[in-house]
Parts: sequence; structure tokens; C-alpha cells
Amino acid sequence: MEEIKLFKIFGIEVNLHISFIFLIFLFAIFGVVALIFLVLLFASVFLHELAHSIVGKNNGLHINKILLLPLGGLSEIKENEIPAKIEIKVALAGPIFNLFI
Repeated sequence: MEEIKLFKIFGIEVNLHISFIFLIFLFAIFGVVALIFLVLLFASVFLHELAHSIVGKNNGLHINKILLLPLGGLSEIKENEIPAKIEIKVALAGPIFNLFI
């Protein structure tokens, strides 16, 4: 996948999928309101994935990176097998965080 490295937070690399750049140009055509929507979408996806990643790290998982996509994100976890209890915590972290924003 084509990715653009943005920054690191809490030791986790955050990357942007190249399709996000296409959306910036697409929304730029439609004006300021669309660009504001794009920024809010980006922030929402980032914070959602960051919640997954922080809970994972706090439970001993190694998070390789966060990949931000236009309609979602991906927290890449190094481990192949994760205990069910931890997997449930990590899975619920993003949606629970969304309830607060």
C-alpha cells in the first residue's frame, strides 16, 4: 500500500494512505466546508485508532503503526495470537472513545 509517513506518537508510527491526498484535492474543489469536514474526518479516524493502539500497548501488545484511510483506519499489531480478553478490550476501545467525541 502507498503510505505517507506523518509522525510518531507514543512510539507508534502514524501513516496516511495515499488516497487521503486525492480526497484533499476532491474536497478542495467543493470549498471550505468540505475541507473542514475532511479535517474532522481525519481527526476522528486518528483518535479512534489511537484509542485502539493505546489500549493495546497498555495490555502488552506491540503496535507497529496506525494507517489512516479515508473511511477508517488500521492499527497494525505485531502479535499473531492475542488472548480473547485483551482482543475484546482493544476492539472496544475505538467505539467507546467515539462515544465521547
